Amino acid sequence: MRIEVKELKKDICFQNQKISILKDVNMSFESGQIVTIVGESGSGKSTLLNIMSLLDDCTSGEYRWDDKDIFSLKKSEKQEFLAKYAGVVFQQYNLINNMTCYENVKVPLYLNRNVKCSERQGIVENMLESVGLSHRKDHFPKTLSGGEQQRAAIARALVNDPKVIFADEPTGNVDSENEKQILNLFRKISDRGKIVVIVTHSEVVKGFSDKVYRISDGVIRMETA
Repeated sequence: MRIEVKELKKDICFQNQKISILKDVNMSFESGQIVTIVGESGSGKSTLLNIMSLLDDCTSGEYRWDDKDIFSLKKSEKQEFLAKYAGVVFQQYNLINNMTCYENVKVPLYLNRNVKCSERQGIVENMLESVGLSHRKDHFPKTLSGGEQQRAAIARALVNDPKVIFADEPTGNVDSENEKQILNLFRKISDRGKIVVIVTHSEVVKGFSDKVYRISDGVIRMETA
């Protein structure tokens, strides 16, 4: 799979003035790659990730997965496409507090029409094992460490076997040891032919990447990984 972003722009209006959040962004990446977008707070990196993961709209530009024009899809088609082909890992985990680790990971399967009810338990248990959380499956988010919550969020993003993982500051709230575990997990994911797109302000993540883009004031350029 090949993903391309061409001439992407994002403008907002604030106090009757146009503010450019993203300026003519061009990127491309392929299956098996970890792609990192590095930038300081306010640089536009999270906005870019939200657009690519179909959680936000852009002002203009092109966005293609192979030959499919993503921006031409209807809203319902975008939602179905996201559920089927993409997984999103949020910086603040976004786990549901009154659901166990197991139940949180299971949620996306309810949106997958290709998975039978009888298959869900096995899929979730295998996913929890792959991120080292089998022993914590009946625990609620507040009883998990930051690293464990992030791994649960990653398991939730992976449970539908998506082609692409979008991760927003996935190591921003964990210590260095958990950061290494999470990045090694992303490497295993990419080695299975998935695309992993990470936005971060951490320079450490660059060492785990195949392709690095740096964004500043909405302008993006490619760096050597």
